[in-house]
Amino acid sequence: MAQRAQARYDVGVGALGAGMRVYGLAIALLLAAGPLAAQDVTAPSGRAAQLYDVRIDADIARFRLTMPALAGADAPPSDLTDDAQWLCSTLALPALAANGAAAGQIVISLSATPVDFGDTTSDVPQFFEGFDVIDGACEWGLF
Repeated sequence: MAQRAQARYDVGVGALGAGMRVYGLAIALLLAAGPLAAQDVTAPSGRAAQLYDVRIDADIARFRLTMPALAGADAPPSDLTDDAQWLCSTLALPALAANGAAAGQIVISLSATPVDFGDTTSDVPQFFEGFDVIDGACEWGLF
């Protein structure tokens, strides 16, 4: 897994130093989220969510959150896209802007509990919503 993560951060940036800069930015984004990284936020649906990982890969920023209310879900709740839209607009975009970062796409990943990046598990539901960043706003797009 460490080799995979290293390769991920070095794609398109060449030197290890540049890859570490990307990794450092992801850590800075977590820290910049301030209270959001340390406590639950309540999405418009009323479900609690907590940021646990940020990954930046080329022009895509992935914000990974837990949403315990998704435990046992076989399909995404009908209002989950609204929650993801809200998280993109109120969490992801401001965190990127606060760190001088930009992304053409943002992926909001929601799971009942934390899941290692790239892993699938049959007992932890995971849902993903993709957004294009257009004129500084999150525009939902088919993922």
